Amino acid sequence: MTITPNKKPKTPNILIVSEKSDEILRLNEILQKQYKVYFANTAEKALDITNSKNLDLILLNTMLQEPHAYELCKQLQTNENSQNIPILFLMPKAETKAEDKIFTVGASDYITWPFNPVLVEARIKNYIELKQQREFLKNLSSLDGLTHLANRQRFEEILYQEWWRAVRDNTELSLLMIDIDYFRQYNENYGYLAGDNCLKTIASKLEIELNRPSDLLARYEGSQFVSILPETDKEGALHVANTLIQSIAKLKIPHEYSATADHVTISIGVASIVPSALFHTEDLITLAENSLYEAKYEGRNKCKSDVNQLINIEDGLFMS
Repeated sequence: MTITPNKKPKTPNILIVSEKSDEILRLNEILQKQYKVYFANTAEKALDITNSKNLDLILLNTMLQEPHAYELCKQLQTNENSQNIPILFLMPKAETKAEDKIFTVGASDYITWPFNPVLVEARIKNYIELKQQREFLKNLSSLDGLTHLANRQRFEEILYQEWWRAVRDNTELSLLMIDIDYFRQYNENYGYLAGDNCLKTIASKLEIELNRPSDLLARYEGSQFVSILPETDKEGALHVANTLIQSIAKLKIPHEYSATADHVTISIGVASIVPSALFHTEDLITLAENSLYEAKYEGRNKCKSDVNQLINIEDGLFMS
């Protein structure tokens, strides 16, 4: 899982929440050519779709009952999965006098029926583009300026999310701490511009190899990268680490000032545990760092795992 601001845009997802079937059919006719449209005729279905789909816009009929549309709008505004999604109310022209209430409960705007297709398309397009621009700027602030990988702040955010997801699902979580061997000597002898190009080349190759959508590759600091591997045990993480080491070696980037090889190599520290509420993400990072130090101590250009083990027993996770 990487962050790329110039990735081809996905087809936006729109949810229509209404009990009126004729209204849904009319809107679907207008929107289906440009958008992926989901439908819900109850608040419960609306919340289920909101939690399971990556929505870009919600169209909510003011005539919805039990709970009333206004109450559902408030719920959506407090839901972590929907609080940043624009909500446009659908309302008959006779109800426009109630527009103050619409904005009070958190809606972005409203559309009246009978629908004007040109107006509907323009208004929806504007709000979706606005949401995409906000997401682009947010992603941009989460990127490392040189490699365009996720930065350390973004890494820490995702690690926290994956940690608690693993706690909930009782699944393993692995972390790779990756460092370019003798990179200081590379910079000092080839120059910092060459060093920057080396970092970008290594980052690109690592990104290609870590191709599962759930995996995150980030620049940690200096010549260090870090990768989160959800639902991955130690054996799987070691396999990934060895694959990365071999892939970087095959690039044959010249490095005559390395004490390990005549080309650029990497060392990797691997940590794999079943997270527990008794411990924290910092513990997993520490394990990976310790493993990396061990790989360096043993000559570099290799991976090591779990120098200090976290043992999963009935009462939780404990250091051995």
